[in-house]
Amino acid sequence: MAASDTKARARGILLELYHQGFIETVFNAADPARRASGWTLKSGTWSPWYINLRPLGAAPALAWEIARAMARLIADADPEVSGLVGIDMAGVPLAALVSAAFPHEVGRPMPFLFTRPLPGRGKVRSPEEAREVLAGMRGEGVSQWGGHCLVEGRMHAGDKLLLLDDVSTSFGSKAIAREWVRFESERQGIPVQCSTAAVIVDREQGACEQAAALGMQMFSLLGLKTEGLEILAEVMQPTQHAFLSRYQTDPTAFQDAELRGEALARARADSGA
Repeated sequence: MAASDTKARARGILLELYHQGFIETVFNAADPARRASGWTLKSGTWSPWYINLRPLGAAPALAWEIARAMARLIADADPEVSGLVGIDMAGVPLAALVSAAFPHEVGRPMPFLFTRPLPGRGKVRSPEEAREVLAGMRGEGVSQWGGHCLVEGRMHAGDKLLLLDDVSTSFGSKAIAREWVRFESERQGIPVQCSTAAVIVDREQGACEQAAALGMQMFSLLGLKTEGLEILAEVMQPTQHAFLSRYQTDPTAFQDAELRGEALARARADSGA
């Protein structure tokens, strides 16, 4: 598929995500509390908008179009990939969909696996914490589960596995998932590679750079700052779009609650929101 066709497909997907409410902002959120306060992302960063693809099953036609576009993206970006690893939770149904789309879009099968969270404890927040936790589990696996696996699915020696998720802000969850894959590869005695990741939307707040620092690559269907904002300008009120653009250019400037409250109040007054 030509690059222009891929971009046109990505443009249509982004507009549908916005129109169908999978991209919410402090100006259009259904929940009044979100319109008032925004969102704190997994990374700890405050954001005036939120891309929530977990309910994507409510829009099966859009989900299938995304799956086909992601299959094409992965096949073009890294033709040697032999398996997908969906990152819990949003990456799990996405991996299943993209796996199913591969024969239709690319003409070959693509197996998928998925990660599981550690039972009985809170979220692991960094690759360093993951390695520390896993060090105490060497040779054991996860005794609370029948399969005793942190990565469900079948690995094969020599596999090149790609981590799959819906959205990236930082690269943290992807780096943690790679530690899960490394752990299971070693525990099961099956050598695999895992040096790439792909997402539908990259918020472009440092994930690609963090991946590179780990010797990895991350691909995305859309970059929110370099591509998405220009597309969304077609459907957003200008003052609201300007506010979101300023945030996306410099998120750190909006982390002070008082300053962002003043900026948001001005944007709402100017747009009549």
